[in-house]
Amino acid sequence: KIDTKISNPLNNLPSHPDMANLARRNLVRGLLMNLPSGQSVARAMGIQPLSDTDLELTKRGASDYEGDAPLWYYILREAELLADGLHLGPIGGRIVGEVLVGLLAGDPLSWFNIEPSWQPPIIINGQFGMPEFINFALNESADSTPQDKTSNEFSRWRKTFPSEDTKPSKFPLEKSKETPNKDNKR
Repeated sequence: KIDTKISNPLNNLPSHPDMANLARRNLVRGLLMNLPSGQSVARAMGIQPLSDTDLELTKRGASDYEGDAPLWYYILREAELLADGLHLGPIGGRIVGEVLVGLLAGDPLSWFNIEPSWQPPIIINGQFGMPEFINFALNESADSTPQDKTSNEFSRWRKTFPSEDTKPSKFPLEKSKETPNKDNKR
């Protein structure tokens, strides 16, 4: 579960004895990187921030942070309160999502850049989610018959992203499993 509790081993990390406590490291790192507070990020995203009462900063001995909770703590508490610790809340989830989208956008070989106008060729029962995407990627049939262009899209996908068995080898010894012996000089 995602929550604000820190297990004992994380209170005494061996690699940095001068700052062995994970919570302290996160606080210092956040300050050094000038990270905004959780409440500031929520407001910037147009989301009502959690209240100081919900964050329980005073109850936990951190009243100095009221109205200005460290982002890492805010994200953990948000998941704990709003999702019972089963997944990230709106702030944490959006940050992770935007990082992933940013990575895809910054990768010249991602589908975002190779085929920016691409739209899902199959929409099943009004949806195109992860199950439909996996079926599409594996070229398996789904609950309903995909549109005719699916096979063309799949062929383009495979040409752009070949599977391991169709990818040309970068290393000459990869194709043949032979090991050069001392008599076989190159």
